[in-house]
Amino acid sequence: AQQPRLLDIVWGEEDAPKVTLVGKGVCFDTGGLDIKPAAAMLTMKKDMGGAAHVLGLAAMIMDARLPVRLRVLVPAVENAISGDAFRPGDVLVARNGKTTEIGNTDAEGRLVLADALVEACREDPDLLIDCATLTGAGRVALGTDVPALFANDPGVAVADELVAESAAVQDQVWRLPLWQGYREQID
Repeated sequence: AQQPRLLDIVWGEEDAPKVTLVGKGVCFDTGGLDIKPAAAMLTMKKDMGGAAHVLGLAAMIMDARLPVRLRVLVPAVENAISGDAFRPGDVLVARNGKTTEIGNTDAEGRLVLADALVEACREDPDLLIDCATLTGAGRVALGTDVPALFANDPGVAVADELVAESAAVQDQVWRLPLWQGYREQID
């Protein structure tokens, strides 16, 4: 397995509006010690789809010379079996000091994404977008052609515009709720 890396790319004028893109980059995912079946592992190189999306978007932003201060964060990792792999029952300390007990070692993506989001929030960006292949439940709910979109505020104009524009070009995203009642479970 390769050592994990946090790619941190900054571009643009420092006094421009701050836009931060975070993309989950699990380059290969075996499931760790809670190993995936062989057939399920065949497509796990796609678990870096979030990273690919934000790197592509960043290239477009820079090519267009948009007047923003862009920061791109990509936690690039592998989830493989090794002598120092984390184990079910291990307690990991996140970047913000919170602890997480590992119930299943195939949940590594949300852990590295959370750490990157904590780092992203340190600068209090004007806009923060993260992209990730995070859960099969979204695929079960929406099928294989429509990605789920989450926004932390019902009136987030960027999210509303993205839903409208995606429908206009027949490349839909579907907005799923982040109910306030769930907040205590993630705080």
